[in-house]
Amino acid sequence: MRNFKYYQPKTLDEASTLFAESGANALPMGGGTDLLGILKEDIAGPEKVVNLKSVPGMREIQYSKDDGLTIGGQVTITEIAESDSIPEQYKILTEAANVIASPQLRNVGTLAGNVCQRPRCWYYRGDFDCLRKGGDVGFAVGGEDKYHCVIGGETRG
Repeated sequence: MRNFKYYQPKTLDEASTLFAESGANALPMGGGTDLLGILKEDIAGPEKVVNLKSVPGMREIQYSKDDGLTIGGQVTITEIAESDSIPEQYKILTEAANVIASPQLRNVGTLAGNVCQRPRCWYYRGDFDCLRKGGDVGFAVGGEDKYHCVIGGETRG
């Protein structure tokens, strides 16, 4: 794992400034389930890791008829699955949250983390210089892809 600076912003503006100053050299951290793995496996080597757990408002689920449904990025998948705040018209969201990963991962995995999750492809996660890591070949296309969720994609994208 490469060295990085660790930040715990106290406001959304502070977090936004850290990302604006750093661009692709900063990665957000929520529950850390996926991020810590890619840091340990040296798939990513950011200069900064920005922990969003301490930013207020990121753990709320709110609904209003005027604004619709708002879910903060730090809300766990379990909280989405079990929320009484999510109205009937968004039932598919709670159904999906109930089948993502294992209960243990749903308890720590966040909405933002799942949206930002890196590919689970073993070529990407392994010692292959694949297309997603800057190489020239997408090994999963036409290769071993039995457990991949999307099969039959293009080699360039």
